[in-house]
Amino acid sequence: MSTPSRMKTVMNMVMCCGMLMTSYCYPNDLDILSMCTIPLLIYCVIDIRGNSWDMVIHHISTLFAGLAMNYTYVDRDIDTATIVAKNLILTEISTVFLDLIHLGYRNLLIKLGFAITFTYFRAIRLPWVMVYDSDTCYFCIDSKDYVCGTNDLCHILWSVGVFNLLMLNTMWYGRLITKILKKNNPKPTIKE
Repeated sequence: MSTPSRMKTVMNMVMCCGMLMTSYCYPNDLDILSMCTIPLLIYCVIDIRGNSWDMVIHHISTLFAGLAMNYTYVDRDIDTATIVAKNLILTEISTVFLDLIHLGYRNLLIKLGFAITFTYFRAIRLPWVMVYDSDTCYFCIDSKDYVCGTNDLCHILWSVGVFNLLMLNTMWYGRLITKILKKNNPKPTIKE
């Protein structure tokens, strides 16, 4: 890994750890949770150029969802928005493990930590909060929509951002499972 790439990975890991520590120390303060994501939004803008197509979509979707989450209005349901914001931040736990792998720490515990945290926070918990839990599902609740109020642009940003993030996580999870299965079930070699 080259030095700029290594530095970018370390900075990403520090940023993720900062967001996670903030969400641990201030789990019920939406204002502080929102402020702690500002470096992430800046990182997404800076890191778009020269990235793979899936990471470009991930960064743009993160920007859309982040901007929508930071949209505020009078009747906003702060408690629900806080739960959603915290669950979005918690997905970064798997990013810390992935960054460690990119930095060369490829032992079994780091790989297992990545697989478990990706499975729980991105493949199970986030879809549950965003789609299945009627208390936090953006598309399930009544007129006091917790993210955007009556702002149509905010609704579009939120819907596109969250949908894309959930689809990317599904695709990446499929790749992760495929990689694990291939590694544990190598093709037999034919001897002539």
